[in-house]
Amino acid sequence: MAVISHLRGALSQVRPGPNFFGLIVGLVIFGWLAGSDEPFTGSPWLFVFVVWAWILSLVLHEFAHALVAFAAGDYSVREKGYLTLDVVRYVHPVMSILLPVLILVAGGIALPGGAVWIQPAAMRSRAWRSAVSLAGPATNLLFAFAMLVPVRLGWVGVLDFNLTLAFLLVAWFQIVAVALNMLPIPGLDGFGVIEPWLSPAALQKADQVRPYSLMLLIAILIGVPGAASWIFGLADGFIDVRATPGEIWRTIALEQFRFWNS
Repeated sequence: MAVISHLRGALSQVRPGPNFFGLIVGLVIFGWLAGSDEPFTGSPWLFVFVVWAWILSLVLHEFAHALVAFAAGDYSVREKGYLTLDVVRYVHPVMSILLPVLILVAGGIALPGGAVWIQPAAMRSRAWRSAVSLAGPATNLLFAFAMLVPVRLGWVGVLDFNLTLAFLLVAWFQIVAVALNMLPIPGLDGFGVIEPWLSPAALQKADQVRPYSLMLLIAILIGVPGAASWIFGLADGFIDVRATPGEIWRTIALEQFRFWNS
């Protein structure tokens, strides 16, 4: 009951700003435009919708970290504006949006992009600190389900095929992001979950690795046999719908996403 009470208290502090509502309105508009594009001709609006949805997912991911951090006792996140769902509070234009989007376009790898600064020492317990790290990937998973449900329920279909592809591709990217972010690499949320329980010596070694976490992540994807295919296969399985394997949906969606190749 105490956990629920703390979460309710955190929710009472949420003050969504105009930038967040702008993201929602933009997603609806770009979704309508993507659905209106001719299928199998390459869709610029599908590209815009998917990138826009990715930015929205970054906002929700970082907001979830901040919301749970407030519930855990770190009230500084309110003063920093993290409970406003304002994109400018969480992301850097180049490191959080441009670079991840370029990697997304080039290789289909959904890298984490945003960040919130929290105060672990202000939190009630180590379990709460772990929960703060879990909140972000959990939100990505919920976002993936939100994209998948309209397709599974038939709310989008043959007449707006590009929108089906867009929803499934966004869901696919979210699952890839969850799988990558939950790796126990310093700097990622997977490490953040276990970090409160590690010894000072282990934390000291982790701090030495942290500046190279992105390079380590890419090295794992490239150098560890089967790592990338396992993660992609996990995401493919998530978007298996209408008796069509997810790999086929993903292949077609990426072709439409990269409209400049059409």
